[in-house]
Amino acid sequence: MSRNFSLYKRFSKGFKTSIVEGVITTFGNSFSGPMLIPFFIRRGASVEFLSLYVSLGFILSPISQLLSAFILNNFREKRREIMFFSALISRSVWIFITFSTFSEAIDVNLLLIVILALRPFGILTNLAWTDLLTDLVEIKIRGRAFAFRNSVVGLSRILGLSLSTIIYAMPYPISYQYAFVIGTILMLSSTPLLYLYGDPVKPKGMEINWKKVKEIFSNKTILKDSLSIASWSSSVNIVGAIWTYHLFNKIGATEDWIVLINLTGSIIGILGNAVWGRAYDRFGPKNIFLLSGPGIALIPILFPHLPSLIGQIGLQAYSSFLWSGFSLASFNYAVSFDPSLRPFYIAIYNSVPSIAASVSTQIGAYTYEKYGIIAFYISGLLRLVALFILSKVVSSRGVSYDELKLSGHLYRIVVISKDIATFATFEIFYALRIFYTLFIVSLLLALLISIYTLALIILKI
Repeated sequence: MSRNFSLYKRFSKGFKTSIVEGVITTFGNSFSGPMLIPFFIRRGASVEFLSLYVSLGFILSPISQLLSAFILNNFREKRREIMFFSALISRSVWIFITFSTFSEAIDVNLLLIVILALRPFGILTNLAWTDLLTDLVEIKIRGRAFAFRNSVVGLSRILGLSLSTIIYAMPYPISYQYAFVIGTILMLSSTPLLYLYGDPVKPKGMEINWKKVKEIFSNKTILKDSLSIASWSSSVNIVGAIWTYHLFNKIGATEDWIVLINLTGSIIGILGNAVWGRAYDRFGPKNIFLLSGPGIALIPILFPHLPSLIGQIGLQAYSSFLWSGFSLASFNYAVSFDPSLRPFYIAIYNSVPSIAASVSTQIGAYTYEKYGIIAFYISGLLRLVALFILSKVVSSRGVSYDELKLSGHLYRIVVISKDIATFATFEIFYALRIFYTLFIVSLLLALLISIYTLALIILKI
């Protein structure tokens, strides 16, 4: 307890405010966000529509990312205001989506247009948020700080998903109406807290001309990082548009399944962050990628062969633990770039993978239509190839521990796994001696058991 309290005291006021804002926003999003694609399916969306929805989002992302980088780089001293107003516009899309649950006149095509039209504001929000929040955390505790924030925010997601199970037990469309109204109100009400983050650094904006743009795009580090993460993103998004479709239409999932699966992911994600945050600060991004990546490659291969709710919950528990580590490493690696060029780096870091993902999504949908579940196998194999590329490109940038000198010698994954497993075991053993941590872990395990119990009840019904 004293260790976590000492860590919390090192957080800036703005970072603490971000935790509160994240709790409310995530609590609201847990009622509506995970059910957007199921809502499309309820409205008759086909696999072609879903692949179009995902692909268009990826295609528009690079343009939005680069425009956002230009805006943020030129007016960086106003990044807090930019974050607030763009978030307000972006989140207002849920007003329209919620209204559509009450009117059949609004079809999925119109929803698609409105969502994509307002998505650039969401991208601008995320870019400004990432840039600002990074400057609110000391680099030496960045991994643990974001892991702590993810854990607290994850608890609010667990609570939201737990309550949403009651709502989605109601018949359609009443269930969606209640859930989307609650989610929209909460997400909009938390938006003013973004303005309260503050900005102790207030970096000056830097005018970007075409010569500077050319220099940025020719930066070898930016190109190598972007292309390597693009290979990973494309391998993952081969199944991006077909995953939920297969779950609903082939495996036979319902809204109850989706809520329970997401709830499982949130619980395991919190437990995972407790380990991955310290592991990142000590071992760096490359080692975390190598430890979590091979297991992530197995997920799409296992998915179509687990046709029961129990099986899907087990897969989600397994995947959420691994993804919590991989995502934490990817995020912290991106934000640790040179602060003066950070907005453009993150924009390119996100844009190149988006272009690759838009293509792979269409290829995945086509492969699924022609050859069925082979698309999932291809995704798994390509993830291993992409992981090899990442291991050759990613550096130890952004971490200050001396142990990172070891990562320069390309130790085998077995050795890395042994080191991190030993460290994680010590940390968990230490944490379990603390009463409050024992209580939290017991509560999370009880929630996980209740999910399995509820799943068995649903199966019997």
